[in-house]
Amino acid sequence: MMQKRTVRELMQATRLHKATLYRYIKEGLITPYNFHTASEDKGYFFTEEEYQRVVTEFAKPPGYTIKDLALRLGMSRSDIMKHLQEGTLESSIYHYRGQELYIISEESLKYFLKKK
Repeated sequence: MMQKRTVRELMQATRLHKATLYRYIKEGLITPYNFHTASEDKGYFFTEEEYQRVVTEFAKPPGYTIKDLALRLGMSRSDIMKHLQEGTLESSIYHYRGQELYIISEESLKYFLKKK
């Protein structure tokens, strides 16, 4: 019997929002095996192979983007960038879907908050 992977599982594995995954389905970037019967099946389901492909290709790197961290700390994005430029907050640069993203690890965040 084929293992059914759900949108919820993809959300957890990729750290992508549900609306993003649905948009990717609509655009044909992600292919549920039950695309035409999803309403009767009460949701989209994915084969293990498609699930693994999506996780490999679309998963966000672990940590916080500048936007995520600004929202979490109640700061502006420019304030977060200032701390990155000054070296008071460390990040790594990841290439994600054709963009360079600054990603701040949980460890870097804890160290930053301790010093603050």
